[in-house]
Amino acid sequence: MKFKNSTPPPGITFIQILFTSTILLAICVSVASIVFNTLSFATRTQRQVNATYIAEAGINYYLWHLSHNVNDYCDGKACGSLGADGYGPFTYDYTGPDGRVAGSYSVYVKPPSGAGASVTVKSVGTAKGGTAPRILQASIAIPSFAQYAILTNTEIWIG
Repeated sequence: MKFKNSTPPPGITFIQILFTSTILLAICVSVASIVFNTLSFATRTQRQVNATYIAEAGINYYLWHLSHNVNDYCDGKACGSLGADGYGPFTYDYTGPDGRVAGSYSVYVKPPSGAGASVTVKSVGTAKGGTAPRILQASIAIPSFAQYAILTNTEIWIG
């Protein structure tokens, strides 16, 4: 039996190259899409975390402010009308460790009402870059003497 030396039909090599390059292009586009989506997600998450830190800075600022002036619920300004969130907003820029403005926070202060002795501070932090604001709320009260008490059933001497 004699076999003929067969040669591929003309143009088949072009079709193989076209098919292989199409598959490689699809793989490259998929990998690039995954990389860009992951980068976008990481950037968005970082901005949300920064907004939370900025809101926490607002709470810390007013904690510091109240420790220096216990009865100032208007941030050293004339008190306007008491809104649903309290007095405010008192808005400040937040500067990061590198000296650039990283965002801003707005603080609302609700004074103690009735028998309650705690001040409610609400801080809205917004990071630079267009993310949703993060809201933190804290109740700040003067610690009672009972915090420093020691309960014991024996004699005690503190030197």
